[in-house]
Amino acid sequence: MLNLSNHPSALWSDTQHDAASGYGDIIDMPFPSVDPQADEAALSVLADDIVCQICDRAGDEAVTVHVMGEMGLTMMLVYRLGEKDIPCIYSTTNRIVEMDSDGNKVVTFSFVRFRRYRL
Repeated sequence: MLNLSNHPSALWSDTQHDAASGYGDIIDMPFPSVDPQADEAALSVLADDIVCQICDRAGDEAVTVHVMGEMGLTMMLVYRLGEKDIPCIYSTTNRIVEMDSDGNKVVTFSFVRFRRYRL
């Protein structure tokens, strides 16, 4: 599994690691920072570059890509990888919101499962 996100697998919960184990070894690949001023053409070039990197890393091996990041680039990646028959998945979580003693909102995300992107 290629973890294309800004959530390194070393920081995942045991539950998420257990769920990921069905996809094989985890290789982290940071999701790039996307300039909010970038147009679709710039995102397209970036997506093409990332897909090439993924294909180079995968070689002849089957790979599943965990894609979590800026939505426009995520959609371009999922579409392009799907064209190459590379499955893409995303994490689902429970969002737990609590207020601390100072009145600050504290948000915790608890992993539930992986789900496959379907186009």
